[in-house]
Amino acid sequence: MYIVTLKISKGSFTKGFPVILLISQAGFSPELEINAELPPAPHIPQQYNLWQTSYLNLDISTRLEAKKVFVSNYSYAENCDRASHQLLTSFNHWLDTDSFRPLKEKFLAKLNPNNEIRILIQTENTQLQCLPWHLVNWFEPYSQAEIAISSANYEKETVSLTSFRTQVRILAIIGNSQGIDTKQDRYLLEQLPNSSVTLLVEPTRQEVTEQLWHTDGWDILFFAGHSNSDRNKKTGCIYLNQQDSLTTNELKYALKKAVVKGLKIAIFNSCDGLGLAQELTDLKIPQILVMREPVPDKVAQEFLKYFLTAYARGESFYLAVKESRAKLQGLEDRYPCASWLPLIVQNPGEIPPTWQQLITENKPHQKASSSKIKLSLALVSSAIATITVIGLRTLGILQTWELQAFDYLSQKLPAEESDRRILIVSADERDIGSDKYGFPLPDNVLAELIAKLQQHQPTVIGIDIFRDRPILEANANNNSKLTKHWQQSNIIAVCMGDTLENSVSPPQASLDEQVGFVNIYDDNQITKGADDNVRRYLLSRSPNPLANTTYCNTDYSFAWQLAYRYLQSKDIPVTTSDRNWQFGSQIIARLTNRSAGYQSLDDRGNQLLISYRRTPQIAQQVSISDILESKDTFDPDWIRDRIVIIGVTAKSVPDVHDTAIGKTRGLNLHAHVVSQLISHVEDDRPLIWWLPLWGDWLWIGFWSTSSALVIWMGRNYLDRNIGIGSCVIILSGVCWLIMAQGGWLAWIPGLVAIAFTTGGIRVYQLLQKKNLT
Repeated sequence: MYIVTLKISKGSFTKGFPVILLISQAGFSPELEINAELPPAPHIPQQYNLWQTSYLNLDISTRLEAKKVFVSNYSYAENCDRASHQLLTSFNHWLDTDSFRPLKEKFLAKLNPNNEIRILIQTENTQLQCLPWHLVNWFEPYSQAEIAISSANYEKETVSLTSFRTQVRILAIIGNSQGIDTKQDRYLLEQLPNSSVTLLVEPTRQEVTEQLWHTDGWDILFFAGHSNSDRNKKTGCIYLNQQDSLTTNELKYALKKAVVKGLKIAIFNSCDGLGLAQELTDLKIPQILVMREPVPDKVAQEFLKYFLTAYARGESFYLAVKESRAKLQGLEDRYPCASWLPLIVQNPGEIPPTWQQLITENKPHQKASSSKIKLSLALVSSAIATITVIGLRTLGILQTWELQAFDYLSQKLPAEESDRRILIVSADERDIGSDKYGFPLPDNVLAELIAKLQQHQPTVIGIDIFRDRPILEANANNNSKLTKHWQQSNIIAVCMGDTLENSVSPPQASLDEQVGFVNIYDDNQITKGADDNVRRYLLSRSPNPLANTTYCNTDYSFAWQLAYRYLQSKDIPVTTSDRNWQFGSQIIARLTNRSAGYQSLDDRGNQLLISYRRTPQIAQQVSISDILESKDTFDPDWIRDRIVIIGVTAKSVPDVHDTAIGKTRGLNLHAHVVSQLISHVEDDRPLIWWLPLWGDWLWIGFWSTSSALVIWMGRNYLDRNIGIGSCVIILSGVCWLIMAQGGWLAWIPGLVAIAFTTGGIRVYQLLQKKNLT
């Protein structure tokens, strides 16, 4: 549950408004705060007044104590629709202005459309409160978001319950019903489950006051009948009967007492209730539900039916209002803008209760049970939890969490040193500047660079720069100086792509066996957009039997080619073993579907799970100009017998990927994979390994059973909670220690298994206790 607050304090439509956006999870401090400005828009209140006038001119019987307006032959319904459309268009355009757009973009980036969100418009400006915030176009994708208005100043009341209730107590006031039908309201209230409804039909002021002072208190205050607000929407009154009206100020002390006694919700299913809500807010009533304009009798009845049905069946207060509002659209052919009318007024210091919470929060707290859990119950719960978790994991439901947990554990491992067997030669911003070599780097610059590098006897040179066509200087002839270098045995060129449309061919003069593809695959599709981290690397791919499907026809990756040439120079054989690559005596296990956290992996080709070297800089790095100009920052000994990788690191050339160690350029990512392969062979640095499928199942079952036995052995809730907490800590610690040795264990499935086992036992206990009572 997220709480989004738009604080609009000072300002006006003629001068503009400063706005603060706060986003937090329920019960936690804000995790985002951003300032923005809404520009002057004097036309907005004017258009609102035009819409309001056209709405009030509709020839519809409402719950407002007022005479009908004379209606001419003109179609006021069409006029109302036109005015509402103009208002919405201007309102949304206003919220999309440049000065406000950063706030909008932060909102869209931070929140997931599947999140349940309470959006609070916190302002004292009544004109802003009256606007149709629920129809803001960038709120539309958020199907579980609902709007409320709130005061800039609020305070939570301390509740003092003197009696315990087993039902939701509702005080229902049926006021002056002349010309309207409130029987349906009464019927709906009386049908609510687990409720005790006290009806006051056209009562006197004294009767209302006495009930509000009732010692047992109330959960919900309900009013149906005639009501209205003043022109400025600051005060309002309700009509108790055909003679008496009553303002909230006249019930001030009684309502304050009701709030102290536990009043949580006030519902006014009557007309023009915003002024009533303003006064009730000052009395610290947690949640108020009103109609912002005069409401047709039929709309009031249908809304109450929809709302009470949704709320009583377990929907949250906000989602019940949202669902009911949406259903009112079915009436808008006869009652234009019916869905605009319901409005929540929220005290930000309060949490809206569910229907069930209205019951349970009023029950006395019982002492924690110290009864012994049956061993059979613990083991059955463990078995069910194990099977459930294995099923969820197989379906891929835990996949995203597991991959992100893998990243998290990787980040917590000890730091490592840079790999001294690799040298990165980079073209930085200075090198590609127009006053230096330019971009793309000309062939003669690369040729001169390679020639100079070759003087110092590198083992292999990898050029991570596309050269599918020559890049000649303006004054050069048609011959590229780079052509002869592609034939040298220790030069590796690159190509890219899987299809003709997205592929880049290698240099024309390069030899097929000295080309590596530089395709990089992230996990965006696997995680369904949750992240786009690069966790795996395609070492080699099977030849495609279809001809001419790509300009990049090599079967081997850039990193594989570099590692292969380096190990070959050390007389370390590179072969295959059971579809896995074998470098010397070390087998590089290929990543397949159902490997550790991957449950929906396209495992074609030979893929490697990347173990990034945990260092700020993967290898020694120098710029092209450092070498060509023989600067003091360059040491020729850095080249001899090393792997040299040439590429572009200038930030103006985009090639950045998200990884477990942060933003990483493609050039460095290839270097990490080369380092991982040769370090495994020469240094016994572990690759990432994982348990077989049956091993994962046993692992999940072990932690589920362990948590079940901890609960069974616990003497009371405190012992059990300490035991479960210990299980979680031990599981997390073991997963971290094993990760330090290269092992990826099922951390998230283990945690979920513990949670499901614990939750299953607890649910059984609650059901058993409910049956006994």
